[in-house]
Amino acid sequence: MLQAEKIWTKIIELNNTNAAAYSNRGNCRTSQGQFEEAVSDFEMAIKLAPDEPDPYLGKGVALEGEKRFKEALECYETSNAKSISRYGAEDPVTYNNRGNAHAGLGEWDKAVEFYHKAAEMNKNYVFARANEALALYQLGSYEKSTSMMRFLARKYPGFADMHAALAAAYWKDGSIRASESEWASAMQLDTRYGDINWIRDNRRWPPLLVTDIEQFLSLKSSRVR
Repeated sequence: MLQAEKIWTKIIELNNTNAAAYSNRGNCRTSQGQFEEAVSDFEMAIKLAPDEPDPYLGKGVALEGEKRFKEALECYETSNAKSISRYGAEDPVTYNNRGNAHAGLGEWDKAVEFYHKAAEMNKNYVFARANEALALYQLGSYEKSTSMMRFLARKYPGFADMHAALAAAYWKDGSIRASESEWASAMQLDTRYGDINWIRDNRRWPPLLVTDIEQFLSLKSSRVR
């Protein structure tokens, strides 16, 4: 991403009225955790191309990185409105991201509502459905949540997030063997799930699920000792 950022910077130096270049550099900076710089880039893109939906969407993601969730919500709503105006259709990504922002505010009922809407708008939007499952877990709807997780893990066996989430859910339920199996699958696919800080701060799992996976990992660690 650093190399991509340098390329977009060069393009901006050649043409400082290129809105897409600012927006793309903003995306690169968001990916590197440079949220303040990213917001600045997106604001320039918006100034240059105020009717384009993407810079508002990108700015919302960067604002979430700064935990400015209410401002992010406004950006997502604007992005969706611009999408309707420009393309004649709503953007399901803005609904998923509004779910993320509501989750950041601890408004899990609203998060479920927006994740569900995003997934219904685009049946192939797997991540929105996964987010809905995780948010339902936070609300205590364990049976519905784990049912959705199992469905997604079976349909998309390479989806590490659902295997890791099922490991936590099965552990909570006392199904230790099933939990170990799901965890092995998750770690084969993506070792980042072994880092509780990444799960909490980057993937942004709900607090209850973070607690359950943390306890599961602590149990595994104590067994190794």
